[in-house]
Amino acid sequence: MACVCQPVGMRRYLDTVHREDFTATTLRRSEVSAMRRFIWLIVGVATLAGSLGTPGCAPRRAAKVPEQDLTPFEQLMRAWTKEYQFRRMVGGDDLVSEQSAIIERPTHEERLLIEATLFADTLVRADVARLCEEDTTNTQCDTIASRYDGQHNWPEQFRIEVYVLATLSEPFQLEPLTIYLSDEDGIDYEPRRRVFSSPVTEERTYLDREVKRYDPYTSWEYRVYRYSHGYEYQSTGHATLYFDRTNIIGKDLLGPDARLTLLFRQSRTELARITWDISKIQSALKQKASL
Repeated sequence: MACVCQPVGMRRYLDTVHREDFTATTLRRSEVSAMRRFIWLIVGVATLAGSLGTPGCAPRRAAKVPEQDLTPFEQLMRAWTKEYQFRRMVGGDDLVSEQSAIIERPTHEERLLIEATLFADTLVRADVARLCEEDTTNTQCDTIASRYDGQHNWPEQFRIEVYVLATLSEPFQLEPLTIYLSDEDGIDYEPRRRVFSSPVTEERTYLDREVKRYDPYTSWEYRVYRYSHGYEYQSTGHATLYFDRTNIIGKDLLGPDARLTLLFRQSRTELARITWDISKIQSALKQKASL
């Protein structure tokens, strides 16, 4: 079923004044002009509502779980997870009248969400403890820890888990991007290893049907045509990036004063950046533990 995306403020207004059966009448030129101004006002309000985060047809994230409902490991994961969000409204061509109908070309929202989790020392230890606790094979925890270290080449390397959720006019993939770290001294580091899951992309039309509406304020009956030439792509993806923990001069990239920034570039254009200030994260965790 095609997804119909439109400003929610407009949608709710139109739904409240919807009348199923009527005979379309011909609007006089002055009436069409007045109606155009009226609809513009509604669209303006709806667009403002959309810019404040009103959900549309873009992929929806699950409601954020309150901190007190998280397990200790999940709380630690949240502390070491940072995100980048991009949102913009596109479309919104002028309303025009045509043969007694209102032609609407409303806006829709494009979104890009990137979440990245830095597996620093405290999170790695908590991850191993979680695996030991959840193990049902009676395997010794030392064995589980040894397997974990071998799988992730820890502690010689550390990893960053990246998740992406996008609704854009083109499919979005992580693998073609240039992704690298930069430290507090401005030194850049490329991943030693990159592991990508298979991306999932779904093509959808976001405006694809004709709707008939009735305006109770003016008693005008008119048709609103949804512009049928818009397509969007909902994309999800995941990547695991492995970096050497120490650089060529022996500096520990996960040291207590480290400040790491993960950058995403396409050709020469920077798409996103995510930053971890390790000292601030650790201070916040210590403060929370003391409460």
